[in-house]
Amino acid sequence: MAQKYWKDITIPKFPESKQQEIALLYHNLAEDYPNDFNLNNFLEKDQWWNERSGIIEIDKSMKNIKRYLNKLLDKVINNKKIEIDFAF
Repeated sequence: MAQKYWKDITIPKFPESKQQEIALLYHNLAEDYPNDFNLNNFLEKDQWWNERSGIIEIDKSMKNIKRYLNKLLDKVINNKKIEIDFAF
C-alpha cells in the first residue's frame, strides 16, 4: 500500500493488557521444549508444550522435528539402521 493511503488505515488502540495477551500468542517461551520423550508419551508432551507456547516457538519446534524426520526418512530410503532417540 502506498504511503499516501496510510492515513486511511484504522489502527485499533488496545489497552496494554490486551497488547500483552496478543504478544504472548506470538512469542511465549513458557519453558524449554521437553526432551524426555518416548514413543508412548510424545504426542501428549508435544501437545502440552504447544498449548503453552507462542507461534514462533511452535514454528521452530516443527522445523526441528521435520528436519529430524527427514534424516530418518533418508536412512529408510538408504536402507540404514534407524534409532529413534527424540533428541532434536
